[in-house]
Amino acid sequence: MRIAFWSLIACLIAPVVHSEIYKWTDENGRIHYGDRPENTDSETIEVKPAPLPDKGTEEHKEKQRKLLELIDEEREENKQKQAESKKEKQQRQINCEKSRKYHESLKTASGLYQEKEDGSKIILTHEERAAAEARAREDMEHWCN
Repeated sequence: MRIAFWSLIACLIAPVVHSEIYKWTDENGRIHYGDRPENTDSETIEVKPAPLPDKGTEEHKEKQRKLLELIDEEREENKQKQAESKKEKQQRQINCEKSRKYHESLKTASGLYQEKEDGSKIILTHEERAAAEARAREDMEHWCN
């Protein structure tokens, strides 16, 4: 049964595999190609099978594929770095604005105090106020420069 099946398949495939291609020119001078001769002037064209790729070509394609993968990975890393850099820059701008406002509030406040854990307040001395303003200025310079 198997032999009969495979014989039938081989008979059906054989004409397709070994079919010929014909070339002819019509009365208008146009060239045509087909699998059946159109007239007596039709000539048979020999079609050569495409060459199999050699091992060097396959290795070259594999190297190209790997290189493209590396380029894609690098591109993705650069996108991530740019996104992180943009996010960091935005955060620096926010911190700069906050530190600038805090520094300005320290300069314009009439009295500064420090709150204790129990909720009571201690008014800062002139030296403590100057130190707080210096720290605020340093923070502002750090975030804004």
